[in-house]
Amino acid sequence: MRVSAPGHLNLAQLHLALRTRIEVDPRHSILFFTGNTLASVTCTLASLHHAHAHTDHFLYVTFCEENFQG
Repeated sequence: MRVSAPGHLNLAQLHLALRTRIEVDPRHSILFFTGNTLASVTCTLASLHHAHAHTDHFLYVTFCEENFQG
């Protein structure tokens, strides 16, 4: 999935936007990774881009759905 988003958006806001676009069980959580690192939801996309941009100048963020209990 490709998403174009403004740099001031943080991952928590992206999380909410993704939940509305894809069907995620309410008992599951979405985790974001940049490279092999779990990204903090308080980071802005601009700060993640500055730290983890690929050589083609795109930011690649992987997300996965995890079962969340409690």
